[in-house]
Amino acid sequence: MRRFFALLMCLLLSACARYPLGLSEAEWQQLTPEQQFQAHQQQAEIDAAREAARAERERQRAEAERQRLLELEARRQNASPGDWLQCTLTGNDIYASKKWRPASDTAFELFRHEQTSVEIRDEHYSQQRITVNYDGQIIELCSFTQCDRMVGTIRQFMNGVSKSVTIKNTLRGTLRCDAPKVVRKFY
Repeated sequence: MRRFFALLMCLLLSACARYPLGLSEAEWQQLTPEQQFQAHQQQAEIDAAREAARAERERQRAEAERQRLLELEARRQNASPGDWLQCTLTGNDIYASKKWRPASDTAFELFRHEQTSVEIRDEHYSQQRITVNYDGQIIELCSFTQCDRMVGTIRQFMNGVSKSVTIKNTLRGTLRCDAPKVVRKFY
């Protein structure tokens, strides 16, 4: 199926881009062989510039992702006890098409005083998105105005806390969060 789709796309693209610089057949036929050669060269330069711009965007995206990961690792290393939690949502059901459906398990990280968004999908590609907030003692999972909470002290989170959570017409599952032991690196 993928090969068929790729072949179809190639045929469509070749039909659309028959002549360089977007010239029509009539315009192309009016050009001298030297002008046609120049048009091919110009198109090649345009294509090369587009490819270079695409490669630069990809390089910048990769660099931004690398920087994000370095900053995340630094935050983890410098976190005080209870500032950083790792959580799982397991045994999930999401409410879709007016019924509860089994959904995927998921994991996420929380930092104190930051909000994160978590997406949970079922096998039919239905999804529910919830926002999660953590203030140091309360984890709040919300979908629009419906919320559920899990409360714990830093010591409890260090040992791991679990709770069955339900957000009306959105999600049912088990939330487990614990604060990883931060091991500081000394260089």
